[in-house]
Amino acid sequence: DLLKGVAAVLLARLMCSLMSAGLPFPSGDDTTYIGYIAGIFAILGHVRPLYYGFRGGKGVLVGVSIFLVVDPVVFAVLIGIFALVLWRSKYVSLGSIIATCFCPVVTCLLHLFVYHTSVIHTVLYVVLSAIMSAQIIFMHRSNMERLRSGTENRFSFRSKKA
Repeated sequence: DLLKGVAAVLLARLMCSLMSAGLPFPSGDDTTYIGYIAGIFAILGHVRPLYYGFRGGKGVLVGVSIFLVVDPVVFAVLIGIFALVLWRSKYVSLGSIIATCFCPVVTCLLHLFVYHTSVIHTVLYVVLSAIMSAQIIFMHRSNMERLRSGTENRFSFRSKKA
């Protein structure tokens, strides 16, 4: 799953650089958005795979791997949020959902205040990361229902007793 996102982003960037042949990209030399777009389709292909009757995974690991390549600082912040929620709640799904919800916010704050990206590019990245986040959160509907009803499994390093 991790390789799906990494491969999608790297292949998309490689294809675009080969196809451009010196032609400028619509946003100048910034090709970050290509990674986000490739990520959207990698997540979509993971959560709705054609060969498995459109029934796939939740897309979290694919999403994580996309940010590992597209923006490692956003990746690190989101992993920190996930770890903090997991540590406090012991719910992997809750950590995944909350970290995913923070993805567009972290993307916006880092691009505006740390990277000093233009407002137009920041908005583009936030919208694209929100689309990725929405896909992942949508796939966690059953987990959210189990969290509400109190039947979601907790994470533990201890083995279950027979």
